[in-house]
Amino acid sequence: MAVIVVTGMARGGTTFAAKVIGEATDRPTHPEILNPSDRRVPKGVLPYQADPPMPYLERRFKKAIELNSILKDPFLAPYVTTIRAHWTNQVIAMVRHPAAVANSFVRVGWWPRTDHLPIPQHEERHLRLAALYQYIYSGLVADKVPIFRAEDLANKPITTMMKMLMALGEEGDITVASKYLDPSFGTDLGRGQHKFRRSPAAMDNWKRTPMLIHLKAILREAPIAQTWY
Repeated sequence: MAVIVVTGMARGGTTFAAKVIGEATDRPTHPEILNPSDRRVPKGVLPYQADPPMPYLERRFKKAIELNSILKDPFLAPYVTTIRAHWTNQVIAMVRHPAAVANSFVRVGWWPRTDHLPIPQHEERHLRLAALYQYIYSGLVADKVPIFRAEDLANKPITTMMKMLMALGEEGDITVASKYLDPSFGTDLGRGQHKFRRSPAAMDNWKRTPMLIHLKAILREAPIAQTWY
């Protein structure tokens, strides 16, 4: 029995990827174990905190391993080294265009907490999100986690699924990915940055901020086939 971990940024395509991988490998998907809305998460545990809550993670990973499942959880991103040391080496991450992630947070109406993290605490929530995006993916790149684009999984599902399974050392029916083909996924970027129109000034600041410029350099170093920039 083993568990596959799919992590990355919240709203970044982890649910999509876990679903497709689960179908390809005939495994169930496991619910997030560190989502702040889950009442089973110990009181006082904060998203992306430096120290992983080990006794709690031990219990939840034990169950996920017993089920031979796909564990999708963006809140596990800072703990890849711990996950590899204790539970599994089968870890991949998903990445999605930062403007698409921002738009998704606007659409669902909630934003991740960042005030406890060692990142700039900008007044504008869009810039705080950029700082969190940089924080998460710089860590995943440093940990040499295979990173895949959600846009590629939608636009080139079979090719991308084949690469994902190779990275995981898994076999599966990659043809199941074909039903998720969506050539329109991500194309809104050419029409106002994923319809992010609520604040044009904020969007201009988002695109011009040094934080995003630095983020571009980080993403170019990641094992991503193409760049958005």
